[in-house]
Amino acid sequence: MDPIGPSLDHTKAILFAPFDLNRWLAIGFCAWVASLGEGGGPSFNYKQTAGEANQWINKIDSFLASNPMIIGVLVVLSIVVAVVMIWLSSRGRFMFYHCVLYNSDQVVHPWHYYQHLAYSLFRFRLVLLALGIVFAVAVASAAISIFGPTLQAITLHTLWPFLLYVPLLAIVPLGLIICGTLTHDFVIPIMHKHTLTCTAAWSQLWSMIAIHKVDFFLYLLFKALVAVAVSSAIFFLALITCGCACCLAALPYVGTVLLLPVPTFKRAFALHYLRQFGPDFDLFVSEPDPNQDEPDPTPDHYAI
Repeated sequence: MDPIGPSLDHTKAILFAPFDLNRWLAIGFCAWVASLGEGGGPSFNYKQTAGEANQWINKIDSFLASNPMIIGVLVVLSIVVAVVMIWLSSRGRFMFYHCVLYNSDQVVHPWHYYQHLAYSLFRFRLVLLALGIVFAVAVASAAISIFGPTLQAITLHTLWPFLLYVPLLAIVPLGLIICGTLTHDFVIPIMHKHTLTCTAAWSQLWSMIAIHKVDFFLYLLFKALVAVAVSSAIFFLALITCGCACCLAALPYVGTVLLLPVPTFKRAFALHYLRQFGPDFDLFVSEPDPNQDEPDPTPDHYAI
């Protein structure tokens, strides 16, 4: 079964049949909460010389050296913000999933209904965050040991040994990105379908990936092509609007609302792709919209 056509129809039914601004804004809010912390908006760069860059590095280095407590505060603050963002977006991902699966614009109900499943997802994503932090610290330590704390000794002679490890260094972040993508797209529906913890749902997904390796590779490739197409479209709009499109797309919530068909299609595509693997993975069969008075589906509370 080709999931693209049904996914487009599903997206059209949710957002355009008929178009309702209040409904669009409500679903956009759920999509925005689900995307918190991703930082996928466009960025703008300006040119500066190597001398100017070194001056900024020296100023920052001098300031941090004279205020060592600032480093600790910034690190702790960054971790706290990251944890809060992960918690909110874990709840938001189930909210947006609910909107797409049930063609709903509810906000409060899915926030409460999926709280235990979202908490399991939150703890799993915390583990991924910890792995990412450990990897980043290891890479930063290696870079500092090679180039020095101010990074002023970067030359071709000192750079080439580090470049030899770039393919190896790319494996870990790429693995974390793929893990995060599959968790968002497939593990969340499996958690809901069978009332499982995140790790238990991952176990089911992993067994399926082992059998359908090519199918999941093609899925990830298609996702990458969609991301490139969307980025190219935004870049083209930025050119013809003198950057206004990028400015709007970068605004919190506003950008998500303007581009809402994109995340809606992606979420619908994942659900229609997953249903190809049998009734155990078909969320559209015997999955009525849960009654607001029913309790939240609760997996093992002490497992991730």
